Amino acid sequence: MIRSYVRPLSALTLVLALALAGSAVLPVQAHANGTPRSARGAACPASTACDTALGVALALPSGWTRSNDPAGILEFSARPTTGAAYNVVRLNIASWGTTTDPDDARAAAAGMDALIRSTNSARSFAGVPVHFPGASGVLVSELPSSLSPVTAIILVRAGLAYKILAPGAALASDQRQALDSLRFIPRVGPFPPANGVGVPPTAPAPAMSASLTATTSPLDTTFAVHARGAGYQVGEIVTIRAVWTGAPRPGQHPRYTYYTATRSVRADQRGALDATLTIPAPPRAYTSYTVRVTATHA
Repeated sequence: MIRSYVRPLSALTLVLALALAGSAVLPVQAHANGTPRSARGAACPASTACDTALGVALALPSGWTRSNDPAGILEFSARPTTGAAYNVVRLNIASWGTTTDPDDARAAAAGMDALIRSTNSARSFAGVPVHFPGASGVLVSELPSSLSPVTAIILVRAGLAYKILAPGAALASDQRQALDSLRFIPRVGPFPPANGVGVPPTAPAPAMSASLTATTSPLDTTFAVHARGAGYQVGEIVTIRAVWTGAPRPGQHPRYTYYTATRSVRADQRGALDATLTIPAPPRAYTSYTVRVTATHA
């Protein structure tokens, strides 16, 4: 289960600088069967791996080689400096499907939720927002895998979702170097199907729920309206309005029989919101009461 994708940006926002100085994307050349040469990197600059099915390219750190995978999968291996006498996987980039959700950050969070659920782990994971030029994503460390923990990134760009797995509990220097060089290139052909469960194909419809409770304070007892919402665009400002009405007990003359509380909140990295509105009316003064909660968004 995911505990939260929201942490103070000053502490946890990870910005991966993406640049490949002096490189250029060469024209795509196709074989007679229509398979683009650059899908396997033949038309890429030296020491660069390209995949036009995915539409991504990155520079190879020293000692890295691309595995013999089909177009639509970028996997890289390297010989460790100590230990094993054979190459080990350092990075894997594959499709995580497509989505119609117009909010890339929200779609990436939903895609990470799906990836975490697929591990059947009982742990809670906190995700860190990551940003590439033109794309948004979520990074989770120490995600369980079949052999050892991995660092996972779900990246979404214009409805196309990418799953990036880097073996290790945290990104190593060579993995960071490779990701720093990652860039998007023109794609050829249909986007590959998801390599796994994939990102949810559609955006969730906004939904709101609310509960009314009596809250005791040092000065008085009041009502608290707790509103929760989901399915909003990341960062979207939603205005929550609670309209409360109460029927006074005989002989009671409370200050309010009608009260409106309003609060504006911003949807978090999962497209969710959580807000509490206070109604300054003592419950003991009323025989009955109702509340109506609405949410207005752009």
